[in-house]
Amino acid sequence: MFIQCSGFSCRFLSILVLNVTIGLLVFTSPAFSQSVPSPLVSLDPNGTISTISTTGSIDLTNPFFKNIGSNGRTCLSCHVPSQGWSISPPDIALRFLTTLGTDPIFRPVDGAVCPSAKVATVLERLSAYRLLLKKGLIRISMPVPSGAQFSILSIADPYSCRETTKSQPALYRRPLPSTNLPFLATVMWDGRETFAGESLDQNLTSQASDATTGHAQAMVAPSPEQLAQIVSLESSLLTAQTYDKAAGPLNNAGAHGGPYSLPSEPFFLGINDPLGGNPSGAAFNPNVFDIYNSWLNLSGHDRQSAARRSIARGEVLFNTFPISITDVAGLNDALGQKTVTGTCSTCHDAPNV
Repeated sequence: MFIQCSGFSCRFLSILVLNVTIGLLVFTSPAFSQSVPSPLVSLDPNGTISTISTTGSIDLTNPFFKNIGSNGRTCLSCHVPSQGWSISPPDIALRFLTTLGTDPIFRPVDGAVCPSAKVATVLERLSAYRLLLKKGLIRISMPVPSGAQFSILSIADPYSCRETTKSQPALYRRPLPSTNLPFLATVMWDGRETFAGESLDQNLTSQASDATTGHAQAMVAPSPEQLAQIVSLESSLLTAQTYDKAAGPLNNAGAHGGPYSLPSEPFFLGINDPLGGNPSGAAFNPNVFDIYNSWLNLSGHDRQSAARRSIARGEVLFNTFPISITDVAGLNDALGQKTVTGTCSTCHDAPNV
């Protein structure tokens, strides 16, 4: 197959090819050992991202990397290390090109705009998987909850899918990253895998079970041991940008970018609550990011120094630039204020994560 490209598109494509090749070698080749030492480094358009494991290595024998369903998918199908442990349209498009749309991510159950879409030919697959290819979206079909404060009166479905109905609508979402999970307050976009009174591990266990029986179409649910292994792996992964083409290493000259400081970063739910809900009683601190403070007053007129100062100024803006916040449930109503003058850190309040 010949692909014509030029300039940045060629460079970006070469990065994708390299990442896919490395991923296939590391995660599927028997020539490699049963574990990958961390950090696991991947190229991206701005430099490199790195994943570390708090256990010291990434265990490739974990069920996360195994086909325990019925359609060829693994957790890795939609949680790709080089894509921030999620997926991206360029990576998906490359997988379509290299497999003509037969890679396990391309399955009608949720990868297509409709489960009954025709996928026998390449052209049919291009049409059926167009939302996955263009936007990285997976189809999620969920019933309207019992007792809902709304009802769906009609549906205008551009895909004319007979499985999409008023009682069973279709939603489209990109898979969330399976990294940095210890800092989560809820599991899934809508929090549907978050249950009152249960720990994060219990919620992640429920998510892993539902993903295996749903997305991977497993005939039987994973065993408790398999689920515990998956959750243990996911909970050990921490990922961040580590190198920027302009600024260089993000943990140099006193900065603390990258994932390396995350294992020691204090965190608990409510640690910096703008509503005053911190269990320790500490007041809200809007200066949630301080990892690039040392770059604010760097001397030098070279490109790297300028880029580092720019990053530090961005950090200050995140903490201090005033924003009028309205109609945010859980904030405006809780404070009884139609407009709250805050900053980015009013909502993104966890220190340095």
